[in-house]
Amino acid sequence: IPITNSSIHNITDEIAARDGAGEYDSFMRLRACLIEMRDERIPVVIFNAAYDWTILFHQYRKFGANFEEMKAVRILDPLVIDRRVDKYVRGKGQRQQGNVAKRYGLEVDERLHSGQYDAELAVQIARAMGRKHPWLSQQLQYQPDWHREQMESLQQYFNKTKPGVVIEQGWPIREPIPDL
Repeated sequence: IPITNSSIHNITDEIAARDGAGEYDSFMRLRACLIEMRDERIPVVIFNAAYDWTILFHQYRKFGANFEEMKAVRILDPLVIDRRVDKYVRGKGQRQQGNVAKRYGLEVDERLHSGQYDAELAVQIARAMGRKHPWLSQQLQYQPDWHREQMESLQQYFNKTKPGVVIEQGWPIREPIPDL
């Protein structure tokens, strides 16, 4: 798939062709890793899980795999948690991963928006959140409810400020499931 906007992650068509792996092979490697984490009960930390998990769901459909095997994966989403523990953050872009990291005292560098760095940063954010809010470890099963409340609140806001804008619901898979 041609890359249309490499300015976010700095990956060009040339880099993808040189360093990338095949789509199916990449899917199978990711699937194996997630199954191992599921079996070991290691939480999968995903900043904005509804985005990535929905894409993973579509990959499962594309390759004819059974997504039910992912149901027991424990997901920890620092974005949902941040919106819960710090409801009133002011300023455009303050919920973006780099800005959330900075609010938790973490260093952010030029590698932001590269896959491995963002994954590692998400884990660092989750750990920092756990240190600041130790009660979270007993509350993470409520992430779907927190996300639903957050999206309902955002929908109410948009109903007043931008009528016609519809906020996608569902966590960790967005509903309705869009066709990609």
